[in-house]
Amino acid sequence: MTVTLATLMERLENLNATLVGGDLVDLAIAPAAAGLLLAIRNRVKNKGEATDGSQLRKYSTKQMYAAQSQFVGGGFFGYGKTSANDITLDTYTINKLRKGKLEPTKKGLYNPILVRKNYQQRKSMYLPGGYKELRDIQGLRTDITNMSYGGQMLNDYQEGRQGDAIVLGLTTQRSADVYNGQAYGTGKMAGRGVFLQASASEIEEFEKRALFSLKRLTVGIILEGETLGVNIGQ
Repeated sequence: MTVTLATLMERLENLNATLVGGDLVDLAIAPAAAGLLLAIRNRVKNKGEATDGSQLRKYSTKQMYAAQSQFVGGGFFGYGKTSANDITLDTYTINKLRKGKLEPTKKGLYNPILVRKNYQQRKSMYLPGGYKELRDIQGLRTDITNMSYGGQMLNDYQEGRQGDAIVLGLTTQRSADVYNGQAYGTGKMAGRGVFLQASASEIEEFEKRALFSLKRLTVGIILEGETLGVNIGQ
């Protein structure tokens, strides 16, 4: 079926309106950007790789104390540098009664815990293996550094729109501060390197997806399911 010149011109005008309007962003750029976002998240969370492809610096094994509030899962047990099986003079094994009262150890009581000599329950847990041990206790990955503890930072890394542009970025100041500290370092730790910026291969794949969508959009508007054959006589 042939297409009249008037019809073709109308379709070209529609194409021009799409290319300079918001439809191009919604139909071609946004889907490609969504794929880019998933690729970056997957690289960090499942591969532990920085933007340049290197492995992110391993989790610290420097000894530390962790409060219960620092745990995102189970595993907290308040004790100092001695373990529950090696009690020193300043630490006692006691039982915590159902009513919350603390008593010296006796048979038949509940929930053995460690407390200081004054029967005050310890509020922190000594971890000789440092942050890596904190993750191990809770069953979190330590074979790679995947920048996912509570999961908030990676969840806050989102796709958004500014005018006719699609942008990827962190949506909260807290996550931005965490990222900057992890990537570039702080007074207490060295940086791990940039990891939320897109890599060269990820950008290449994004461009391929966007171009494919653009071609499909362009051809779809011009042909509208027809074989193009212009009939100038009509």
